[in-house]
Amino acid sequence: MVCNAMDIEFTAEPCGHIVAWERQFGTREGRFIVDTDGSVSYWHHWDRKFWHAGATIDQFRACAAAWNRRVADGQGMPEDAQLAAVARLRAFLEDAGVLQVDNSVWSVFLEQAEQGML
Repeated sequence: MVCNAMDIEFTAEPCGHIVAWERQFGTREGRFIVDTDGSVSYWHHWDRKFWHAGATIDQFRACAAAWNRRVADGQGMPEDAQLAAVARLRAFLEDAGVLQVDNSVWSVFLEQAEQGML
């Protein structure tokens, strides 16, 4: 298993509707955008689809922080430690209720993390 460096960078101040960026290897890729109803969506320029990232900004921030903890806990660690970090992330996301939502970006990210792709 390889724990690649994909983390979530929070904006200090909202930049328009953007509240965070997906960063891969230090490069900003996907955007996390606050919708008019207060929910958060994920969008990447390679995929015109908008993905659910949180029912509220607080839920999104908590999930993104859990993702970043998984990255920090697994980076450069033996495979068993990386697997444990991914298992903790899964438990958190299940408790947060974001894996049960249709069109959840967290389901996609988690699946890729479990396969060692992110």
